[in-house]
Amino acid sequence: MILAGVLQDIRFGLRTLRKNPGFALAAILTLTLAIGANTTIFSLVNAVLLRGLPGVSRADQLVTLERHLRGDEYTNFSYPDYIDFRDQAKSLSGVIASIRSPLSMSFAGHEPERIIGEMVTGNYFSVLGISSTVGRLLSDDDNTMPGRDPVIVISFSLWQRSFGADPGVIGKTVSINGHGYLLVEVPDYGLPRGLTEIFYQLQLAGLTPILTHPERNPTLQSDQPRIVEWLRRGILIQVTAGSLLGRMGKHAERMAHQLLANRWVHFLATDAHNTTSRPPKMREAFELVAKKYGSDYAHLLCISNPLAAFSGKPMPQQLEPLNLYEDVKEKSWWQRLTGR
Repeated sequence: MILAGVLQDIRFGLRTLRKNPGFALAAILTLTLAIGANTTIFSLVNAVLLRGLPGVSRADQLVTLERHLRGDEYTNFSYPDYIDFRDQAKSLSGVIASIRSPLSMSFAGHEPERIIGEMVTGNYFSVLGISSTVGRLLSDDDNTMPGRDPVIVISFSLWQRSFGADPGVIGKTVSINGHGYLLVEVPDYGLPRGLTEIFYQLQLAGLTPILTHPERNPTLQSDQPRIVEWLRRGILIQVTAGSLLGRMGKHAERMAHQLLANRWVHFLATDAHNTTSRPPKMREAFELVAKKYGSDYAHLLCISNPLAAFSGKPMPQQLEPLNLYEDVKEKSWWQRLTGR
């Protein structure tokens, strides 16, 4: 009886749909969308919540640490914050840090390709329990000096799509965000709006901005945290010989030496517009840097780094910067007023 009733309902429904084709089409589309949406949601829940993240061991034990400001606003932790969490969170087996960013990748014989990548800490894969198909993964040793030995780990899909699943890709040189350099001259007074966003867009285009003579700008003289933020984002800094030698005022001279003492400077320029009013003083400035901050540093600023930028090649190994990954205290109103 039940089966007969069901068959009767089906026949009635088919007759109704045949008499109203427009209604039938709308009903079929509605059912298709509903089934598709439910299938997609279930697939996501099944992959992430029920089955866990692929390749990650004990995915059900993963937690996310976020800094909540107000409402729906969240912000990233600083690197020193991460170090504190990593060293002091005894209830966790490990703490990792990562930041996602669009990148430009290119290698010999291939056009640049837009990809999504992540900059991660050296313990990223060991904490997640992920193993490699070919080659090595990152390790804690890669954290000791950022940039000393650049290493990338590519996903299995990228390996197949862009490298043809070639095992010989290990050890090949791949360019991330290119090695083009662009001088960005800062005015002696004021700062353009949205300068941080401009730097970000330049980096997305594969260019590395070189910030010229920031030591002469009064806004930056009293705003060291902004310099720190740019340096952490990969911006390079150039100071002038005139500032270093005290020819651009005491504030510019003081800031130039502060930047050099922290090893935050990458280039030393002549600041020579002509040979009369602003004659080049590179020899004097080079000798001062070599005497006060070391001959290796002077060689980087005046020879090795400019040659790499001119040739469009990667920067050579840099001296480890000081006080860059520590929280910078804001200056008091008196310090900002006096420029100290």
